[in-house]
Amino acid sequence: MAGALVSRRLAFSNGRLYVELNDQGLVDTVYFPHVGHESHTGDTPHRVGVWVDGQISWIDDGGWTRCARYDDGSLSGYSVVHNESLGVLLEFNDAIDVDSNFFYRNIHVVNALSRPRRIKLFMHQAFNIGHNLDDDTAQFIENPHSILHYGGNRSFVISGITDEGVGFDQHSVGLYGQGRDGTWRDAESGNLSLSNSERGLTDSTIRFSLDVEGLSSRRLHYWLAVANSPRSALAISESVERVGVERRSERSTKLWRRWLQPSVKIASKLKPDYQKFFLESLMIIRAHIDNKGSLVTSSDGYSDPSAALYAIWPLVRLGYDDESLQLFDFFRSVINSNGSIGPSYRASGALAPTSLPFIGSNPPFRSEQTALAVFVFSQTYLANKHPGLLKDYYQSLVVPMANFLADFTDEKGLPLASYDLRGGRLQISAYAISVSYAALVAASEMAEEAKDQNHMVKWRSAADDMRQTSKGIIVNDFGSLAHSLTDSTPSISALFGAFMYDLMDVDSPMMLETVKFLEETRLNDEGLLLDDDDGGAVDYVGSLHLAQYYLEVGRASEAGNIVDRTKAYLEETSMASADQVWLRAELISTMLDTITRK
Repeated sequence: MAGALVSRRLAFSNGRLYVELNDQGLVDTVYFPHVGHESHTGDTPHRVGVWVDGQISWIDDGGWTRCARYDDGSLSGYSVVHNESLGVLLEFNDAIDVDSNFFYRNIHVVNALSRPRRIKLFMHQAFNIGHNLDDDTAQFIENPHSILHYGGNRSFVISGITDEGVGFDQHSVGLYGQGRDGTWRDAESGNLSLSNSERGLTDSTIRFSLDVEGLSSRRLHYWLAVANSPRSALAISESVERVGVERRSERSTKLWRRWLQPSVKIASKLKPDYQKFFLESLMIIRAHIDNKGSLVTSSDGYSDPSAALYAIWPLVRLGYDDESLQLFDFFRSVINSNGSIGPSYRASGALAPTSLPFIGSNPPFRSEQTALAVFVFSQTYLANKHPGLLKDYYQSLVVPMANFLADFTDEKGLPLASYDLRGGRLQISAYAISVSYAALVAASEMAEEAKDQNHMVKWRSAADDMRQTSKGIIVNDFGSLAHSLTDSTPSISALFGAFMYDLMDVDSPMMLETVKFLEETRLNDEGLLLDDDDGGAVDYVGSLHLAQYYLEVGRASEAGNIVDRTKAYLEETSMASADQVWLRAELISTMLDTITRK
């Protein structure tokens, strides 16, 4: 069943090339050669315009309505834009090829009037290659018929062909920014300047001319090929034209459906109105995984390890080992000298910018991120029990990380203070204690499997000390779980950590008092948690953590309410961007819990 059409952003990726369309259907984000890094766009989107009956209209000028969705079972988009006054409708099928680095738009141009008309379609590109600002080059290439943009070792080739085998018939290459609107302005006369080359902050526009009978339509294919050199990008473009976009599109769709197939059976066990959302969210998460392993979790292209691990966890549960192991390969490549991992990374493995000070010679880590990496790796191992997996990752990942967790403790056995998400303060949070405890237990069990007696004893002893000491420290004067040793306010992170990582029994008095406090002080009228640190906005991730607790204790109705309202929120905001990857993943995990915790 096809999904509902609404105006929304759409994201596409093959793990190297990433393209995002804004809610008007225009390309406004291009990353290559990593998902999230490098950025090749600025503030100007790639415009689409229609010239008909002596006038130009751009699809973002307010005269067009748009609706969009993902195709069922594939990371390809379908969208419709319609200008009733012009009598023109455009249908777009958009995707990135799975095997080769090109983005394509199959465009169906419909003449909604009864008389024949000439419709000119203008496709505009505005690059800021690697954010070099003024050092790009744009060229018209006569053979093969295309536009080339390049800067440094990044090259972009734009071309296309109509259903009659005709390429674009006019072009314009120029500059934009610093008071210049760009070459798209040339199109407002219906014709382009035929300028062939420019250097600086470059843009380009190409024109396709279509004679369309009344109440009829024509089609064209447009593509953007990306590579590390002009020669390679031109070769990709020539291959697209030679093989045909339809054949490449069919192969990509087939591969996406094959990737999704293991989850289709699981999705069929969910409520019917969850199923399409569940599968689509899985594909959106996959779109933000770089081939080098990083999972992008913010719109600025960075990867927060905790968010990435929570995003990968439902894929682990569903059996997607390749994606999870890629993430652990990434962590192995960035691990600090003390065995911890840093606060945030670029997809290339470089540290993301931070205003927090280093801790000694190490980045300003949060110890719970390292603990979560150990724990989620243990879940990956338990999901398949392949002996080679432990052999490959035990010494290079588990040992340094678990040693860090065991050694990064005070004289009482609790984790030392590290940076907390609440305002970036140094704290010993209840959540950090919980996930560190679970990580050390999991590490000791893997050590036993690896016949590493010394580490098994060390890590199990550290876990036992941590659990024993915490019981008398993380409970406040009112009998509920404190957020941290210096903040006695109960928090959802304290509750979630304690029950998810088995620090305390779900029906213990401390847990019940914490739930009571949150329900009496933090729930809004819709049964969702409010975030005191964000001006009273809804904390959707925290709400889902509460829903997971509700499912654990048999309160399915309250959990279902949270799932329904979070799903509605994501559908209303209609985002496919990295900022919502963690939230989508938590919703998938909670939906899975509705099956497994009945």
